Amino acid sequence: MKNTDRLRAMTDEELAHFLATVEAKLYRDDLDIIAYRADEVADALEWLKRESY
Repeated sequence: MKNTDRLRAMTDEELAHFLATVEAKLYRDDLDIIAYRADEVADALEWLKRESY
């Protein structure tokens, strides 16, 4: 399975977690960026929940 196939098979929550993990690893020395990205992910998940109902 290619990486693109793995990403496409992920649920929205799994993809959001994956992206947040990547962002955290890229910016782990800058806690302000991590907090900002975490807020973005939380907002995106809330939007997805609202859209799915």
